Amino acid sequence: MLLLLDFGNTRLKYFLQGEEGISHTGELEPKTYWKQLQQLQEDYPQLREAVAADVRGLLSSSLWKKQLQLPLLLVNAAHIALPFTTHYTSLNTLGQDRVALLAGAQAAYPHTNLLIVDVGSCITYDLLTAQGEHKGGAISPGIAMRYKSLHHYTGKLPQLEYQDLSSYLGTSTETALHAGVVGGVIAEIEAHIEQTEQICSNLTVILAGGDAQKLSKKIKKAIFAHPNLLAHGLYKLWKLNSTT
Repeated sequence: MLLLLDFGNTRLKYFLQGEEGISHTGELEPKTYWKQLQQLQEDYPQLREAVAADVRGLLSSSLWKKQLQLPLLLVNAAHIALPFTTHYTSLNTLGQDRVALLAGAQAAYPHTNLLIVDVGSCITYDLLTAQGEHKGGAISPGIAMRYKSLHHYTGKLPQLEYQDLSSYLGTSTETALHAGVVGGVIAEIEAHIEQTEQICSNLTVILAGGDAQKLSKKIKKAIFAHPNLLAHGLYKLWKLNSTT
């Protein structure tokens, strides 16, 4: 059995992968995740290895060895084998979550031109061709980050949270903020899709991430990704790099 870890900017998620697929999922608390990981190893003695995408840098190799008795594969594109080639020039900085999503999307949609849009704390875009060539991508602020920045960097604009967009024209400060943030994200994603289609035809767009479901009905050309797509990518990367 494998322990799959998705340590994002907002949530710390784990998956238990057996021969028949993912058997259990859950979340870890940021303040007690080491104790929870140790408890998982105690509760599931059949765990043999772990693979992690850690964008927050919480799982250093030295600290991991002190806390757990499991071999760890950390998804660093500069140090592991990948199922695709990439044009990214700084592999050490290619987000571990992006690498895992690329691997998961490629496994789910083989030999397909893919634009993976991950709507989380940040919004990331990655183009992967049917020939397995990662052309690159883009990074922009996520929905919550946009709301927070409008409040933080102004004197009077309120701190709001996501609200479903009813109109692209706001008639109050609050509705204008929703129109600007949510409408802006929708317009941005659709523009990226259109621009990518000019580069790569017959494109399949995959919408992933914690905020994807909020936008899935708004982005007409996108397919809502399986919630465990990143975990499937971690498993594929483990299989590619495993020596057992």
